[in-house]
Amino acid sequence: MRDAGVSCLKIVGRLKSAQYVANTVAAYRMALDSLDEPDAVQEKILQEAHRLLDEAMGRKRSSGYLLSEKPSEAITPSQSGNSGRMLGRIKGMQQERTRDGKNKLTLQILLAAQVSEGDRLRLHDEQSGNRFSFTLRSLQVGGQHRKTARSGQKAQFSLVVERKAQVHRHFQGTLFKVDVGSRIIAERSGHKRREKLSTHKVIADKGKVEDILAQLAWKRGPVTLNLAGKGQGKSKTGGRRPAQKEPPWWVAVAKLG
Repeated sequence: MRDAGVSCLKIVGRLKSAQYVANTVAAYRMALDSLDEPDAVQEKILQEAHRLLDEAMGRKRSSGYLLSEKPSEAITPSQSGNSGRMLGRIKGMQQERTRDGKNKLTLQILLAAQVSEGDRLRLHDEQSGNRFSFTLRSLQVGGQHRKTARSGQKAQFSLVVERKAQVHRHFQGTLFKVDVGSRIIAERSGHKRREKLSTHKVIADKGKVEDILAQLAWKRGPVTLNLAGKGQGKSKTGGRRPAQKEPPWWVAVAKLG
């Protein structure tokens, strides 16, 4: 591609998580920087880049339409709609009914990435297409409660789903860690901004207001509307504003100040 004259790559990240963007950009940066490295070094770098991509994407890596007009691996319906960091595939599951009639699922997984109590997770049932989002409250490694489990460890956790959420007895599914960091930062930033504005007195600059009105070409003077009232005859203008007048501009604001 470089020999063909390609000098820029566009990475699409709309509606993607911060984790997706970070991993994907890092992987492509590594690949581009390794172009002139020896083959052995480049192969090692590309393996790491591929690992980053596999962790970032809800669907599988593929060559897309570069090598085939009809690539079979380009579309993966079983992974459609998934985002976040893939933690691994479920290795085993036990299901039992709770006292209030819900389903308690106990899952075993070989972790491909670190997970901690408080993380937001999403379980994807590949057979039914159902997805269950939940916050990890309790985690076990080797039968012992742990606050964090590392990549490569076998972990066990439980979640409760509604009774109507049917789960196949031969469950096949994938677990993802959802990136909520950007949302938390935005919420904190918005809270601080609201606090700052609540104590900040805004004084309108009358000169700027006049400039805005002049730019909008608002012709001053009353705008008369000859609307027909109850018991009255039809208006001569049919309820329209006179042609020589422009309608006033209105700006909606959150507060009067």
